[in-house]
Amino acid sequence: MGKEEKKVAKQRKKEDKKKLAQEDSLRLKKNRIVSKLDKIENKIDDVIDFIDKNDIDIKSEQKDKINSISKDLADVKVSIDKVEEDVENANKLEKKGFNVFGITIPQIFAYFIIYSIFGYLGETLFAFLAGGVIESRQSFLYGPFCAIYGLGAVVLICGLQKFKKKNITLIIGGIILGALTEYMVSFIGEAVFGVKWWDYSNLPFNINGRICAAYSLVWGIVALVFVRFVNPKVDRFINLFPMRTLKTLTSIIMIFLLCDWLISSVALEIFYVRMEDTHRIELRNSEQSNKLGKLLYKNPTIRNIANIIWSDRVMVKTFPNLRVTTKNGAVIYVNKLYKDIQPYYIKVFEPVLFDLREQEMTHK
Repeated sequence: MGKEEKKVAKQRKKEDKKKLAQEDSLRLKKNRIVSKLDKIENKIDDVIDFIDKNDIDIKSEQKDKINSISKDLADVKVSIDKVEEDVENANKLEKKGFNVFGITIPQIFAYFIIYSIFGYLGETLFAFLAGGVIESRQSFLYGPFCAIYGLGAVVLICGLQKFKKKNITLIIGGIILGALTEYMVSFIGEAVFGVKWWDYSNLPFNINGRICAAYSLVWGIVALVFVRFVNPKVDRFINLFPMRTLKTLTSIIMIFLLCDWLISSVALEIFYVRMEDTHRIELRNSEQSNKLGKLLYKNPTIRNIANIIWSDRVMVKTFPNLRVTTKNGAVIYVNKLYKDIQPYYIKVFEPVLFDLREQEMTHK
């Protein structure tokens, strides 16, 4: 590359950085304007509610003016969003780098991270309310992430971009995409890791216990609420970060998650080999899925280290609801094999739902 070409490339890079900074600045200004409009709209709604609740007698013309202002504010917000969407569409051809339906890779990473954390918090709350326990609901050994929710969110956001104009298409699209995602994650989990994260075999209209009609319908309803109400607020939060900051943060966290996933996969393989050896059982597809685990477990040094940092106690507490399938097709709750290890961190109370789950697990 000649000096002139280098000079042109350097100038172009400088212009791209300047344009990116301007876009970040405009995005921040837009978010501030929308936030102020929200506050004004809420105050107007409060005034209208106060008038209605207290039967305050005002002229119909004045009331119409107040309602008109509220409507105008809503229209302004819609117009701002429409302008932003038009600008995004106009810039798609100019955007450098890979994107999915106009959604950039840093945005996709951010969605995965945020919703994985939301999923972890939601699952932890559910375990507390349903079982009276505080237990681990994370997908990997380290970090508060429940990856199925992050993956499901990314699939819904990207996959429903062309269907979000109508509620009915959102619901149908959510049912289809949710069911496909659930099936594929369940299949990969069992085929690759030997893990059975959930089983719908006892529910009607199920397919191989991986998906069922009831939960697929829930996916459709979730898609509607999610795309219409939840994700726009998450988008506003993401847009608070300048693009360069977003790229840096999401890249660091995704690298951590990738390492966490790889470490967790190796730890699970070694745990399964140790489980087979301790309890004299043979897991389905063990020869294919646990090749690395068996190879590592043969090494005395690695085995001793793994027995310390990934001990049975660590694995049972981190994955308390882990289920495996034996070679003869029996489904085993792993925590039932280690009765001397309590699978939860803290037991707060003992509701009926917890007892029912315990009875179900005992009879399996």
